[in-house]
Formats: sequence, structure tokens, C-alpha cells
Amino acid sequence: MDQDCDGLDWSPIASAPVHSAFAGVLAGLVFAGIVLLLSVRSDQVRRTNALVIFGSSFLVLAFDAFLFGVIAGERICARAWTETMHAAGLLGLGALGIFAGICWLIDTSDTTAGRMTRFYVITTYVIAIIVTYHVGATAVEYLESVAAYSDTPTWLAGVARAYGWLLLGCILLIALMLAVHRSRDIVHRRIANRFVTATAYAYVACVVVALYAAGGAAGSAEDWARVSATQLAWNTLTALVFPGIAVLAQISTLPSGRDASEPNGQR
Repeated sequence: MDQDCDGLDWSPIASAPVHSAFAGVLAGLVFAGIVLLLSVRSDQVRRTNALVIFGSSFLVLAFDAFLFGVIAGERICARAWTETMHAAGLLGLGALGIFAGICWLIDTSDTTAGRMTRFYVITTYVIAIIVTYHVGATAVEYLESVAAYSDTPTWLAGVARAYGWLLLGCILLIALMLAVHRSRDIVHRRIANRFVTATAYAYVACVVVALYAAGGAAGSAEDWARVSATQLAWNTLTALVFPGIAVLAQISTLPSGRDASEPNGQR
């Protein structure tokens, strides 16, 4: 593979500075939101959920800005592409986490029988679909870019193309299940509150895996002259599976909307 990515339709090295700045700006906004929440006294459960989600999103975006900064200094195209695969997943998770945290903030002061909260929850579902689509599209582009310099398994390309559709089906299934159990709202609230922290840990795990995988992409230009099928499969599946699990966990813990008859501090 050309070291400077000039022979490709899209260069991950050229786009990395913009992505790094974007992730850094988002991280700054999340940090400002955390500081604001710490100075406000409101519904403790919802406020805690929002803080936990924003905290994990800040971690994801901060390290994502760092990772894109590393990519901006790369001179080996295949290595830059590999690192971009992991950085793209973190950026999507950070954006999704921001909207999920907003859902809990809106739910704190929603006096419209949950109507406003449900609007933001639906928006967050749309963001989840967009994130998974672009993560899958990035994987497809990655495999196509290195196809001439590696032995790309046929099944791996099929997995990358099916990824977006598979996650779309899972997201719609989760949304349907939550809608069906809306009459058992108390049960759903308890599940959501319980697994918000677990979702935050899933975000932390994605950061660790992404940085470990990106750090493992070291080597000279000769080492990256041809990418092995094993290395290609490891990087692709890692960049797809872990963000996918975190996305599904995040949308499973969204608030369902305050009931009009519910006391303000009940949950």
C-alpha cells in the first residue's frame, strides 16, 4: 500500500486533524455539561444517570481526539487506516452518548407526560442507526482499500457489508420490545437505571480495546507492505463487535418518559 495514501479515493491521514478537533470540541462540551450538572440539584436518579453517561462519553471522546491526533502524524497508510477503524467507532459512541445523556436531562424536567423525552429517545435511536451504518461503511472501505495488499477473506467482507443491516435489525427489535413493555414502565425503569452504569463500563472497555488494538498496529513500512488475513480479521472484527455491543447497551438503557401521574422524585 502507498505509504501516503495518495493512491486512495479517501485519505484517513488527511482527514484525521479535522476529526481530532471535532472529537476534542465534543469532549469539551461534555465536560462543561458535567460541571453544570454537578452544580444543579434535581431528580437524583436521572441526574446520576446523566452524569454516568456523560462521564463515559467524555472519556471516549477525549481518547478519540488523541487517537486521531496520532493518525494525523502517520506516514504509513495501512497503519493509519487500521487506527482509523478503531477511532471511528469511538467517535460514534461519543456522539451517541451525548444524545443519551441529553435524554436523561430532558426526562428530569419533562412535564409533558413523557412526550418531549420520547422525541429525544427516538432521535437517539436514529443516531444509533447512523453510527452503526457509518462504522460498517468504514469497515467496508477499509477492506477495499487494503484488498490489493492483503489476502482479504471473503467472509470478512460479507460481515462488514452485513454489519449495518444486522445492527439495524437489533436496534429496531430493542425499540419494539421496549414499546411493547411500556405498560410495565416501572420494570423498565428499574432495568434502565441498573444497566446505565454497566453501559458506561462497556464504553470504558471500548476505549481500552481500541487503544490496545491501535497501539498494536506498530511496525515499520516493510511490516505493513502486506497485511496478513489474520491481522485484517482481528482489526476489522474488533472495530465492529465492541462498538456494536456498546451501541445496543446504550439504547437499551434510555428513559421511557415520565408518566403524568408520577411524582417528581419517584424514580
